[in-house]
Amino acid sequence: MDRVRKISLVVWLTTVVLFVLAVVVSIYKPELKFSGIKEIIATALLATDVGLGILSFITLLISDALYSAKKYPNTKKRLVVLIIVFVGLFGVLAGYILGNKDKLFEKPLAPQDGPMQSIPEPTQEPEQEEQITEEPKHGYQAQALVQTKNDNYFVNGNDRKELCSQVVERAEEEENLGYINYEIKDNYYTISTTRGYSMGYFTITAISTLTVPQWTSSEGASEGTKSDWRAFKNAIASHEGKHQEILVKYANKLVQAYNNMGYYETEASLDGAITEAYSRVQKDMDKEQKDFDEREAGSKSLEWLCRR
Repeated sequence: MDRVRKISLVVWLTTVVLFVLAVVVSIYKPELKFSGIKEIIATALLATDVGLGILSFITLLISDALYSAKKYPNTKKRLVVLIIVFVGLFGVLAGYILGNKDKLFEKPLAPQDGPMQSIPEPTQEPEQEEQITEEPKHGYQAQALVQTKNDNYFVNGNDRKELCSQVVERAEEEENLGYINYEIKDNYYTISTTRGYSMGYFTITAISTLTVPQWTSSEGASEGTKSDWRAFKNAIASHEGKHQEILVKYANKLVQAYNNMGYYETEASLDGAITEAYSRVQKDMDKEQKDFDEREAGSKSLEWLCRR
């Protein structure tokens, strides 16, 4: 029996010490919280500690009472004191657990471990400003683009008479000694604005191919023949160059007309104005090209090769 008393006393003191440690930790480490399985384990360990403490304390009381009754027949007062102490300690223990269960087993607000994060207050989204759509701009071009290609037709021989014969034969067939193929090409798109329909982005390009005679080989020819050929060819190239200048001149006139294109109520009326502007420039250009050829009809360029 004395051995039971000693074991019960050791167990009881151990549970008391463990419980006191748990209380101290809960007081000085309030941030130490348990949740989920950790909470279940902590609760089970604390309940086990309390249960063993109560059981060992009761065992200690009973064994002490039996030991005292055996050794000291008059043990009534001592037994009463022990029961009062037991009840008092049990009451204090139960009261503390019930009064601090929220501290001991506080559940976190968020499911994840770690420090709690504050939830920001909802903010009112600012009203979106009304988007202002910028109107498309009127097209503009500083001057016409120019695309020119040089081409040749060939003659051969080593004296002036032979060269003259070939050039005259071609002139009779083609009605010219040199020539230019040309066009004014326009690319554009129209725009719609609050003022009406007008010219959007556009490009005007003067496109031409200049064809002049080319001597295949001057080998064996005299210096006089070579000099006369150069004078003849330069005269032809100069003539076609004038045609090229007229082309570029009117291409720039069309650029100016498109730059100054006004605003129209309908897209059809705008298309009509564009067609009219192009046709007017084309007509005036063709007339000037023809007038130039007529003025130069008496050109003596052929005489450089065909003089007697």
